[in-house]
Amino acid sequence: MAMDPESAKKLQMLLMVAILIAAGRAGYIVYERHEALKKRRNPTRKLP
Repeated sequence: MAMDPESAKKLQMLLMVAILIAAGRAGYIVYERHEALKKRRNPTRKLP
């Protein structure tokens, strides 16, 4: 089953956008977990 070139290009663009969104979300999740871990390791001291 062959796809016409225009449909193939649209599909490639759709997949590229989906991959970029997934990568951005994964990066944000890793960043959030890293920040939470830093806060647990170095709690801020409250002054009297």
